[in-house]
Amino acid sequence: MFKKFDPSEDVSTSTQVKASVQRGIKSQIHASHPNLGEAVLDELLPKKPPLVQYKIGPHLMLYCKQSPDKGGDEPVFFQHRDGPILPTL
Repeated sequence: MFKKFDPSEDVSTSTQVKASVQRGIKSQIHASHPNLGEAVLDELLPKKPPLVQYKIGPHLMLYCKQSPDKGGDEPVFFQHRDGPILPTL
């Protein structure tokens, strides 16, 4: 699916997510995935550093956490249009 994905061409915008928006994303994920505990959500969505939201094409949002030890951003969730926020594998 992502064999032809080129970040330099396919990503239209990237923005840091505000803390209030990040809390809203966290509550949406908790509502749609109640089996995920608070500890797991805190590990996936830490308060610092903030999430980075990438808009890919016209309909896909990719949420990444910054991982300086891995040398870049790590995708953790994605959302297609106004659908549910789903975890990456």
